[in-house]
Amino acid sequence: MTAFPYRILVEWSVADERFVARVAALNLAAHGDSAEEATREAEVAASLALEVLRGDGKAAPEADATADYAGKVALRMSRSMHARVARLAQAEDVSINQLLVSMIAEGLARSPARSTKPRKRPTLRHTSR
Repeated sequence: MTAFPYRILVEWSVADERFVARVAALNLAAHGDSAEEATREAEVAASLALEVLRGDGKAAPEADATADYAGKVALRMSRSMHARVARLAQAEDVSINQLLVSMIAEGLARSPARSTKPRKRPTLRHTSR
């Protein structure tokens, strides 16, 4: 089986109360009750769209799913946060990098699985006086 050649972005739709998987290269979206279902539906819709393009003698869009994850991320933070992180890393006797990687890993382990419905986030409202 060939890897799916297009990037799929999956998000929770508050309006639809379902997950939406978007394939920007083909300008299409699909819904699902889970992130996985929405992704599968997007792949099916993309396959059908590609068949239509081929049937019309048109070229498929260039693949965009090849990501280069080198394991390096540039991160900017406030000076005060940098100082707090540096002090904590020193107290733990680890590098700042090691501390941040472990904090990210811990946060990811705590995050709910993508297939579960996310909690609704409060909306910010601007009030005028």
